[in-house]
Amino acid sequence: MVSWLERLQQASFRNVPFQVEQAGVSGGRRLAVHEYPLRDRPFAEDLGRDARSYQVEAYVLASTITENGQRSGDYMAARDALIEALESGDGPGTLVHPYLGRLQVAVRGYRLSESTREGGIARFSIVFVEAGEAAQPATATDTRSLVLARSDALVEAATADFSSEWSVEGLPEALVAELESELDRTLDGLTRLVGDVSGPIAAAIRAPGNMAVAIVGALGQVQAVASEPLRAIGMYESLFSAGESSPAIAATTGARRQQSRSSAALHRIVQRVAVAEAARQSALATFPTRDEALAVRDRLADAIDAQMEAVDPVYGRPVSDVVYQNLSALRAAVSADLRGRGAQLPSVRTIITSATTPALLLAHQIYGDASRAGEIVVRNNIRHPGFVPGGESLEVLNG
Repeated sequence: MVSWLERLQQASFRNVPFQVEQAGVSGGRRLAVHEYPLRDRPFAEDLGRDARSYQVEAYVLASTITENGQRSGDYMAARDALIEALESGDGPGTLVHPYLGRLQVAVRGYRLSESTREGGIARFSIVFVEAGEAAQPATATDTRSLVLARSDALVEAATADFSSEWSVEGLPEALVAELESELDRTLDGLTRLVGDVSGPIAAAIRAPGNMAVAIVGALGQVQAVASEPLRAIGMYESLFSAGESSPAIAATTGARRQQSRSSAALHRIVQRVAVAEAARQSALATFPTRDEALAVRDRLADAIDAQMEAVDPVYGRPVSDVVYQNLSALRAAVSADLRGRGAQLPSVRTIITSATTPALLLAHQIYGDASRAGEIVVRNNIRHPGFVPGGESLEVLNG
């Protein structure tokens, strides 16, 4: 068996050697002791482990001893080298502790003493403290705010695109009337959700910029009616295909081409703003499970892809560069947001119970927590919490 003497290591700090006469360690817990008036017993709040402190009684010697027992040699060079190492501003250093091995430490302080009685020796009382690692603040991208900003940008781009495409100037009144009817048809789904909105929009039919603002404002009413982001997403989804069931306009004349172009612009602004607003609501929503977050992500991605791939029905032109770039940016932001937030949520799994079981017992068996019985009842539309049917598939959360 190796003796303790054989296990001792040559002490050094920043590769400057020294001898150790005595060493100690202090540590413990960081406590905040709370004492209250008129109460005899305090409360000690544990705030974590205290930093370990290493007390070392060290010395450096002259290299030789004379016949009369005096030390001879330049001990001062060794002393100065150790002082320089202890006062270095290079951050934590490596301490080779004779008993504890290699440690990363910082110097809290030291005291040097020399005497003519001993001669040829410099004694140090050094206090080291464990250095650990700097706890830098964690950084993370605010993915929700990025989605909100990208949604705003898409609405702005869609508004500008509509303003450049919509026009009733010079059209015969009959065709203007047809566009007004098309407006009613396109906004029919929105009207069913929030009430009649076509009046203020139709009033601005000859001012594309004002008309675009009115359309965006009307679509914004959905979130107020829904009152809850997840419900609002579903309502906006019903508008993703607004106008697509309208009959095609044969572009046989210049006036008809203008009518067709304006009609298509109307469909596009409603669809694009609906997509942007649904994405906005996804950033505001709180999802109960990972599966639901990712399902919304996939549906929004499909809707944005459809807008990016759309082609002008009159001239066969693709989406403008500005609109395309904003759609692409929104798609990336939504994907990153819901993927990141979804990763922190529980997933859903399916179980089948062998017999009808009370929800309280089932919650205890699955989660070890009977208070989650209501969660099982709501998620699976159970009629009576005392009788969860056996032999049927049930959705429960992992975690």
